[in-house]
Amino acid sequence: MGIYAAMVATVFGITGFFEAATGLGLIKEIGGIPADPFGGLSLIVVASVYLKGIPPLLSSKIGGISYLFVGALMIFAISGLYISMLSATWFGENINPLFEPLSEKQDQGEALGQKVGESRTPLDDFRVEMLFFLLALPGYIVSKNIVGFGKCSEKCLN
Repeated sequence: MGIYAAMVATVFGITGFFEAATGLGLIKEIGGIPADPFGGLSLIVVASVYLKGIPPLLSSKIGGISYLFVGALMIFAISGLYISMLSATWFGENINPLFEPLSEKQDQGEALGQKVGESRTPLDDFRVEMLFFLLALPGYIVSKNIVGFGKCSEKCLN
């Protein structure tokens, strides 16, 4: 599990660094990684949680499992926020216009810099963090099975 934590920390840390550096204008945007300093910093924090758990996990200590669990919960929250933002954009583009008069649609489109009749696609708001929960899922499952939810199994007492 220590190698798994190192791989996840590396992916989250590198992605977070590039997001933060791009958002701060230190480097140019790299294919598909958005310019978001706060999103990048949150990924760096999650990566540091996984990094902190590597030594105990490599020495087969049960204490390192908590870092997997907390890191997974953090990335689930981040992924959930980005997925909900994507859903809200989709609903706003596809459901809300059914209930608005045409003049309001034109005003909103012009305010967003869009041509009338042009709409956004879900891929416009897609972020790589939406898929990161898949990377954190194995650590969550393992930590949940070993420790459980708030219950200390016999492995904790040894």
